[in-house]
Amino acid sequence: MAGVVDRDLVGEGKYTSKVLKPLSDVTEDDVVSSLPPELGGTFSFASEMLRVRDFVCGQVDQLSQGNDDKEAAVEFL
Repeated sequence: MAGVVDRDLVGEGKYTSKVLKPLSDVTEDDVVSSLPPELGGTFSFASEMLRVRDFVCGQVDQLSQGNDDKEAAVEFL
């Protein structure tokens, strides 16, 4: 997801807030990818669905207690 720091940089643990990139690290591509085509951006339905997928995977990861929970969530979905 554009503008969000990778989980590897944050570390382990459960957290509920997003850790955003420092403004100095945000690239022009990050900005353009969040704008709709009417405003000169590259935002699309496909990119939004990828964002939703990443969000859902993150929620499953935060809520799961172990691999068995993740496998059950994958089977359910």
